[in-house]
Amino acid sequence: LRALAIVLMIQIHFVDNLGYSSEHGTLLYSISAWLGVIPAPLFTFLAGMSLFISLSKYPPETGRRQTLRRGLAVFVIGLVHYLINWGADYLFDWDILTFIGSALIIVYLLRKVNLAGIVAIILGVIAFSPFLRNLSGYNSHWNFILREYTHAWTLKDIFLGWSLQGYFPVLPWIIFPLAGYAAGRSILGGEDSPRRQRARGWVTVGVGVASTLVGILGIRDYMPYGYSSPTAWRVHLSPITFYPASTTYLLILLGVCLISFAGLWLLLDSKSQSPWRAKWEQSQLLTVVQRYSRYSLSVYVFHHSFHLWPIYLAGWLYANDRWYYYADAVPVWAALGIWGLFLVVFYFALVKWEKVNGRYSLEWVLARFAKG
Repeated sequence: LRALAIVLMIQIHFVDNLGYSSEHGTLLYSISAWLGVIPAPLFTFLAGMSLFISLSKYPPETGRRQTLRRGLAVFVIGLVHYLINWGADYLFDWDILTFIGSALIIVYLLRKVNLAGIVAIILGVIAFSPFLRNLSGYNSHWNFILREYTHAWTLKDIFLGWSLQGYFPVLPWIIFPLAGYAAGRSILGGEDSPRRQRARGWVTVGVGVASTLVGILGIRDYMPYGYSSPTAWRVHLSPITFYPASTTYLLILLGVCLISFAGLWLLLDSKSQSPWRAKWEQSQLLTVVQRYSRYSLSVYVFHHSFHLWPIYLAGWLYANDRWYYYADAVPVWAALGIWGLFLVVFYFALVKWEKVNGRYSLEWVLARFAKG
């Protein structure tokens, strides 16, 4: 799932940042964009899942030290990545890495809250985030046509960007790592029999289906009770938007994450004799996705440099403006081709990297810092 998340995330970045903006209404771009709404929730959900698995392997004190160090390190890597690949002006736009670094620490602090409490927190965040955004003046910081976030360089704006207004603010995005941690603890935790574990897996799938359906129904317009005219005022829960992460988006993608994790666990990882499990374990594809999963942080940071710096340089040389070719460099189909080329070339780089145990990769740096 982490490999799928990083591959789809690279895809949408290549298409959005390289593809002609004039082609954003085409079918090919629309397919790319819809696939592009999946990876961020999945990636952050799996951060919570990985935190549970990690904490289950170590004594409490070791787990505390490593989690806090790892969260801080990911946060700093996120800031450095933005400084290098986007520039100092965009340092506090709050990328997904700064969010994950923050989320690791927040979820760790909430680790002893029971399942009902975590569900209550998730529902509360979904319910109150729109109100808090409006209260904080969210719309005044966004150009929704260009999907650009702006802020003043004040402590207030920086804090509001981190908590509510940036690209990936803590509210409402914290629901995904919280749900990942809760799902991991529910299905993988404890010493229950395989039968009871599988039962909880199916319950998780059911919760995911329910969440997805509620979100889908929320998008659909419907006439309030007592109205019958076809032209009557219609209402809906909320439109589906990525900026900000709307209520319907959160519910649908939360459902997708739960179904994806629990469904694949039931199919491939639970203690069953499913023929799919045997086929998957013998598949060459497993090796490929393991490598992309293992080095997902390095892949995420490097793919930005791979496609952004060439268009910056071209813009400087041609028009003395590094943004000249941004979102206007190549046709969408060519951006998808570059995405495919990157995946192939970088995979062979990962094979070489693995031979030296990932030395100097960001994962290597993170592991050394976490252990102290």
